[in-house]
Order: sequence, then C-alpha cells, then structure tokens
Amino acid sequence: MKMKGARMLIIETKLDSIKMDYPLEDICKPEEVLFVDIETTGFSPQSSILYMIGCTYFDSGSWITKQFFAENANDEGTITGAFASLASSYKMLIHFNGNHFDIPYLCDKCKQYHITQNFSAMDGIDLYKRLSAVTGLIKVPDCRQRTLEEFVGIERKNPSLGKDMISVYEQYTLRPDADLRARLLEHNLDDMTGMLHIIDLLRYSDLITKPQCVIKARTQHCTDYSGKDGIELIMKLKFPSVLPNEVSVSSKGCYFKCSGTEGYLKVPVYNEEMKYFYANYKDYYFVPEKDTAMHKSVSSFIDPSKRKQATASDCYTKKTSLFLPVWYPAIGPFFKRNYNSKDSFIELTDERKTDRKFFSDYSMQVIEMISCG
Repeated sequence: MKMKGARMLIIETKLDSIKMDYPLEDICKPEEVLFVDIETTGFSPQSSILYMIGCTYFDSGSWITKQFFAENANDEGTITGAFASLASSYKMLIHFNGNHFDIPYLCDKCKQYHITQNFSAMDGIDLYKRLSAVTGLIKVPDCRQRTLEEFVGIERKNPSLGKDMISVYEQYTLRPDADLRARLLEHNLDDMTGMLHIIDLLRYSDLITKPQCVIKARTQHCTDYSGKDGIELIMKLKFPSVLPNEVSVSSKGCYFKCSGTEGYLKVPVYNEEMKYFYANYKDYYFVPEKDTAMHKSVSSFIDPSKRKQATASDCYTKKTSLFLPVWYPAIGPFFKRNYNSKDSFIELTDERKTDRKFFSDYSMQVIEMISCG
C-alpha cells in the first residue's frame, strides 16, 4: 500500500509469509519491537542524504514493513520526523550493525532537523554484534547479512548491494521513474525481511550467553588420534527450541555437535599434577625441601635456612587430580602446569561431578571458546 505524505512516500507491505521461530517474547513483547534499516548516499550524515528508512513491526498477528521514502534531498527531514514519531511508540530497536551506523546516523539527522528522538535511549539488539560472536561456531566465512541469510537458506533475487543503490537514487532524483523507485524499495525490503529470517540465528548466540541445560555429564576413558590413552568429559545438552541448522565443530581438543534440540560436548580431562599460584606472594615463604609455598603466618617456625621469600613464579602449592581446561575467568580457582604457561585449568572435584549448575556454566564457556576458534 502506498501513501503520499507531506513531501514523502510511505509504502506499507504486509509480510504474511514471514513466520518468526525465535522466541522474541523472551526479550521483549513482539508488539514493542521495531526493526529498522536505513538507506543513504554515504556514511557521513553531514555530507550524505538519508533517502529511505525501513522499519518492520508486529501488528494483529502479522509483521508489517513500512518504508519512508524521500522523493528528493529536501524530503529527508520529513521522513526522519515521521520515523521518529513512529519509533516513539516502541521500546526496542533491532538492526544489523546499527550500533555503528544506522542509530548514530539517525540521531545526527534528528539534531540537524531539531527532531526530538530517543533512539539511543531505547533498548536495542544489534544482530551483527550478536552474531559475529558465533561465526566460528556456525562456520560461515564472514558476518555480512547476506552470508547469514544464505546460511538459513534465503537467497535474494536482487544481488545489488547498498552502495549500488546510491547511483540508482541519484538517477531517480534527476528523473523520477517507477522502475528505479521499485529497485530502491525492493533492496530495502530485502534487508528488512532478511533480518526477520536471520534473527533465528540468535539461538546460537544464546548458547554462549544463557545457561545451558546439561541433562547428563560423565567422564570416560578414550584414545586420541595418536593412539594415546586419556580421559574425556562428555556432556549432553537439551535446548529449549530447535536450532536452525546442524553444527559440528572442534577447537583446542574440544568437540561440539548440535542438531534440533540436542547438543553434545566432548572435552579432554587431564589426570596429572598441577600448580596453584597464590597472587599475594609477598605474604609467603617458599620451602624448597617441600617444593611448596607456605603462608608466613604458619611457616615462621621453619628454619630460615630452609625457606626463602617467595616470588611470583614459585608461590604455589601442587595437587594431583583431574583437571579441565578453562579459557575465561568465570570459573575458578585456576591451576597451571608452570608459571609461564598460558593454559589454565580447574579441578574436576567430586562435588563438581554432581553439580548441574557447574556443568551448565562450564558448557557455555567451552562453546564460547569453540566459537572464537
């Protein structure tokens, strides 16, 4: 549906074929969400024209896209004001790389035209930022929107890029033509519908941002590719909803596979002696005979000739146990093989072996590491 506004064109399209599977209501009520994508003739809001603002909202059980189109450069203030008025009724903006481009650009244009807006104050989800964290997990070459659309099986009929549309709009302003306008509108509509499709990929982002349900965890003996015997931790995960595509990926000796609502994690377990290094080494003595550090409050009785002031590299105690690799500081305490080692480990204690919350937190860390590669 087309509507002529004051010096602008407004096009509404009902997207009956779009059925969003992602549980958006876990983040915000669908009726309070506004997807947004802008089209400009350049990156700088001071020297380029904002010629179209596309937005998609949920109303009466359907997703509807509304496009505010500037017939010429003089209309950008009008479309900016119209969009700002519409957006004021929503609580959350969803966009693709909007944190770096769309939102700052729109805010700047509002300042230019003295338009009251609250874009920067609204809650928001930048799909680019969220999904760039899992490109290693889903094994896509980059985080361009079209690449992600292809991953979920969406192929655009129009291969033109946003930069290609600049010359099309320039032609349109010189000689308004229905076919040129249709190309411009189609490109923006593709961007808008594309976001509705790839938002389902947030399910992969949820794997590293939300606690996972580990329904079973066990250790077992194994043999690696070189024939060496070892131990591994096997975790079986259950997801609240179906993942878009099957994923099978490995990194740093860990393996992750997920399909549908189930996931499978395999992590190496190390049965060996490791060292725990105390941070406040100035409060410790190192006792060479025992090859350990002892706090000064309990080691003052030791013959001074058999102790020395501890340093950062020898302020440790040793322990032989089962250890799991860790990559982030969320879970501790940390053990290392030696002071200069970059690898860190946590002990797989008897208590942790029956702690579902521990495995939930740990599985998130392993998946995040694999995703980062």
